[in-house]
Amino acid sequence: MKKIYFGLVFLAIIFLPAFVLAAPYAYIPNAVSNTVSVINVATSQVIQTIIAGNAPNGTAISPDGSKVYISNASSDNVSVFDVATNVKITDISVGDSPNFMACNNAGTRLYVSNSGTSNDVYSINIANNTVVNSFSIGGGDPVGIAISSDDSKAYIADTDNNRVAIINLVNDVNTVTNYIAVQEEPAGVIINPAGNKVYVANTFDADYGSVSVIDVATDTVSATIPVGRNPISMTTSKDGTQLFVVNAISGSISVIDTNTNQVTNTFLTSGTPLGIDLNSSGTKLLVVDSYSDAVLEIDSSTGAYLNSIPVGNFPATPGNFVTPTSLIDVDSSSLVFSNTRIGKESAIQNLTVANYGRIPLNVSSASLSGSNSLNFIIKSNNCTNLTYFSSCTIGISFKPKKTKGAKTASLTIVSDSFDNPSTTVSLSGNAVYAKKFVTKNEKTKEVLIKKKKTTYYTNDLNFSLNSYPKKLKKKKYYLNFEKKTAYPLNYISAKTKALKKYFILISNFKKYSGKMYSVKMTFKYTQKQFKNLKKRNKSAKEKDLKLQFRTKDNLEWRDLSDNWKDIAITHNTKKNTFKVKYFSKFEESKYYFGIGLK
Repeated sequence: MKKIYFGLVFLAIIFLPAFVLAAPYAYIPNAVSNTVSVINVATSQVIQTIIAGNAPNGTAISPDGSKVYISNASSDNVSVFDVATNVKITDISVGDSPNFMACNNAGTRLYVSNSGTSNDVYSINIANNTVVNSFSIGGGDPVGIAISSDDSKAYIADTDNNRVAIINLVNDVNTVTNYIAVQEEPAGVIINPAGNKVYVANTFDADYGSVSVIDVATDTVSATIPVGRNPISMTTSKDGTQLFVVNAISGSISVIDTNTNQVTNTFLTSGTPLGIDLNSSGTKLLVVDSYSDAVLEIDSSTGAYLNSIPVGNFPATPGNFVTPTSLIDVDSSSLVFSNTRIGKESAIQNLTVANYGRIPLNVSSASLSGSNSLNFIIKSNNCTNLTYFSSCTIGISFKPKKTKGAKTASLTIVSDSFDNPSTTVSLSGNAVYAKKFVTKNEKTKEVLIKKKKTTYYTNDLNFSLNSYPKKLKKKKYYLNFEKKTAYPLNYISAKTKALKKYFILISNFKKYSGKMYSVKMTFKYTQKQFKNLKKRNKSAKEKDLKLQFRTKDNLEWRDLSDNWKDIAITHNTKKNTFKVKYFSKFEESKYYFGIGLK
């Protein structure tokens, strides 16, 4: 059984940003009408019918989307149209019966397979629409063409010899370097978005057709996948995880999982499907049905029939026939940060931004907005110009300010994406104080530390408790927020915005009625603390340091030795300590101890 095929298989990797389309259009050659139907893909309407050559049957679109090439099998030429006006620019004479075509990714060359008596391939300079040269694939009938992502080689189906010829394209050498054996009568050839796999539609293989999978790194067949009868053309999903194959005689579409190389679904169509492509978002398959003279719209997820767009007589164009667009994809619509302490910065969360359109995606800005936007930080952003199937990242962190509670903001990514030029990602996080190792008395502005070796943050003050005095480790310790002359003891580390703010260590003595009680206490200080105290009295010497106290009711700081009886105080300047021995009855009061200067 001889295969049925028309048109091109167009490489899906696109790079150039020179031309921006107002909307995606599909160009459908009508082989009997000698016309091309131009469809607005967004509205599913034919907006224009333009005159082509004789028996048009293939479509190629320049990588920047500005030019459309239509191969005319009976007039042996290629018609060039301006997409902006749909006006014909010129006709380029080629070999006998041109059909399949493909542009390279740089947008400098158009390759045309001539499957008539000449059995050759023409290379055309896209810049001036002139023929660079023609070359043979070593005998046989050249049909489908796919170009490697680096433009160094072409994969061309040789339908007469059941093989794929590999052509060296560097510097227009255009010579055969190798052959890869495939199944019977290969026709359509495409390459996946990642550029690492080539798919070949074998139109005749016993009672069914098949798809050969070629590994680009080794140029060997890694799998052969049975599909329906007479597979002609193929297209991949935007991310390359699915391959859609139209089977002309079966009237169906085989859906292949490209990770497992297994057919996961079969969509039924009407008539004789000869071409397939996707809309810009990848939600609809556009299937060229030569039997019903229409382009069928089919849901790419379910295979459900959506619509039929009437075109001319006998439409036939395998491969990609929809003009390219840029298409943004963000891997998450929201970022949620866990509880984060006020003033502390969370770990960075990264958003991945990808381009699933066929022309470059230009990301112009990424900005934060919302009433709490200052609580979030853009830590990194390497998103500028994204080629097809490439990606970048935007790193976001959460640093809550001042008040506790839920914080929300928005990240807006502005690009030239066709369907979503302003993409918004919601950001949320919860600001908290430290764990309740401390209790704050709102009346006295004191904070009670309940746990050893921990750090607490409140407003603009940071402090940490590193150790307890051995003799008092069963007592409770407070930190006071008032501005006083006494400096904190060395095991209280305080960080404040101004040196004038001091913390005072106090001890909560319990009442022992009617009993005598002896207590020994040792208070330490550092030379750094002494130097800070000297800023208030430059002539002071270390021997002038005094151990001071006050009570809750009397806020005046007094020297301990002048006000308490039965007390012995030893000041050791070498060890930086005050040792206290006290023999008396405790009063019902809280005593605040500190080291200061008179």
